[in-house]
Amino acid sequence: MKKIYLTVWLLAGFLLCLSGANASLKNDDFSRHSFGWTTPASWPGKTEHIRSWGKKYLSLTPGRLGKESFVRALGFSRQIEFFAGMPIYIEITAKGWGELECGLLVYPFDSDTPVLYRAGKQKLSRSFSSLKFELPIPFRCRMILPFMEFRGYGSMLVQNFKMRFVSDESVKIASRTSLQIIKNLSQLQTILFTSNQPGKMLTVSQKNDLKVSEKQQTADSAGNLHVALEHLSSGLTEVAVSAGGTHAVACIDMNPDAYDRLNRMAEKIRFGKKVNILLLGDGLADFSRGRNFVDHLFFWLNKYNDGKVKIRNASVGGDHIHRVEERLLHEVKQLHRSAHQQNRYDRLFTEEYDYILIFLGQNDTRSELQSRLRKPLIDPLLQEQIYRRVLKLLSEHSKAQIILISPSPSYEKLFLDRAAKMSQGKNMVMFGRKKLVDDFDRINRKLCKELKLSYIDILTPMRNTENISTLFGDDGIHLTNAGNRLIAETVLCWFSENLSKSKK
Repeated sequence: MKKIYLTVWLLAGFLLCLSGANASLKNDDFSRHSFGWTTPASWPGKTEHIRSWGKKYLSLTPGRLGKESFVRALGFSRQIEFFAGMPIYIEITAKGWGELECGLLVYPFDSDTPVLYRAGKQKLSRSFSSLKFELPIPFRCRMILPFMEFRGYGSMLVQNFKMRFVSDESVKIASRTSLQIIKNLSQLQTILFTSNQPGKMLTVSQKNDLKVSEKQQTADSAGNLHVALEHLSSGLTEVAVSAGGTHAVACIDMNPDAYDRLNRMAEKIRFGKKVNILLLGDGLADFSRGRNFVDHLFFWLNKYNDGKVKIRNASVGGDHIHRVEERLLHEVKQLHRSAHQQNRYDRLFTEEYDYILIFLGQNDTRSELQSRLRKPLIDPLLQEQIYRRVLKLLSEHSKAQIILISPSPSYEKLFLDRAAKMSQGKNMVMFGRKKLVDDFDRINRKLCKELKLSYIDILTPMRNTENISTLFGDDGIHLTNAGNRLIAETVLCWFSENLSKSKK
């Protein structure tokens, strides 16, 4: 197993939470574009998007490295949560005179140095043919990047590249321990997983700021696994059990200072009846389910309310207000066409809600370098128009109190630094440009004032954080545990101030 040293700059990181037995991680049709494929300076050869006989291809031309002659092209892909044993399938349509090998750069959580895994060599033919590769994810990792390696004569031409994972639907694993938020170890409960794999070996991984560990553990005769923690630190500890591409996660958040502060807020909240909350949001609420800010909020709202609070998290990664409207219209039979992941809104209004929270903005305000990062995906005028229609639609189908949550910022400096290094003619996507986020925030505040809706401002406390980068992951967009905790605390504060015991 060969280790290589490589600095990777992600041009536009959509970190997706994909589910299902078959999920696409990359689908490149080179007749249209070649975004995300390059040969880094430390590798030999040349990768370019060319036109030949009126058609476009990705071309890989070998170069010399010592006594060897080859070319290796590195690609980007959608990022999900990768667990040991997850099978990755790659299909490439290409032609050339020589051999093609593909594989993955696998990035551990505790190292910036990727490990290169190869899926084996296959011979190319002089006409286009489909070559298929398969390899499992070797260990719990934070990112994978695919590569193609060509050794032969002339150039290899590639028509398309597809990468997906396919899980074993027959394997069922579930966590019986929801998010635990504790002040100290004395509050820790048993971590239990169930499966339909009695007597079989499953992979157990544990990850926190201290270390990442992985081991094999045998399920008992009933398929249960009682997992003992090997290391627990202040902050978030994630315990996962995986097999056959299926996994389940249990998390523990231990922070004495934050615990006392949030506990004081939670003590003030008393619901006299069962409370149902609907959340419509984007990837900040969709990703990291089981340990994101929605799960933190769920824990604290229920802590002194005996499980009376239910939250339906109907958020969808990549969502913006226009897509929310389309999905709602389809659900109430006013639009025949369904939106992306329409199933998240299935039977949405068969339930009665007490509160509807709307948390959008990151995708609405995304911009491109080619427009000088000045033009958002959803123009403020259009944002206002669609929001008015969405709010009217929700009011017509629910008696719930509607609350808008401000957009979140991003780690803007990360994107601006990246933009400054981009070569002329290249493009990139930026999330969280300050002016665009402020414009989105201004429209939200205007609507809340006019329509007498409540507004929860997370933008200000996030921007006022001493080191804002600690709130975001490597992509500068999605939230760390600190970011999730801060948003949960801000939303909990609204409930504490508006639903305290003294007001009941």
